[in-house]
Amino acid sequence: GYHQSLTVVAVASASGTGASAIANGATGAPSVALTTTKAGSLVYGVGNDWDRAVARTLGAGQTMVHEWVDTSIGDTFWVQAWTGIVASAGVSIRLNDTAPTNDRWNFASVEIVP
Repeated sequence: GYHQSLTVVAVASASGTGASAIANGATGAPSVALTTTKAGSLVYGVGNDWDRAVARTLGAGQTMVHEWVDTSIGDTFWVQAWTGIVASAGVSIRLNDTAPTNDRWNFASVEIVP
């Protein structure tokens, strides 16, 4: 079978989604950036590491929403968010992890607009 993780986030004041971005790597720290389209947005990211089951260390200004360190198959699935509301449109928001740095990863981010 296949293992996967689903996180549902409900935002009462949201009108939809704005910018989105994807990134992946064979090694290095996971990182993905987008540029916001509206003031007052939230930014969330979702990632997976299929090399090892190991917890993420988040970059500054970010919050772990959910993380599944799946030791049964050696994968990690996680959702993280920029802490707080992005005040302006046109702001580059980079979601990143500082560790681990030597696993393969996929990472996507999305802007939730007011």
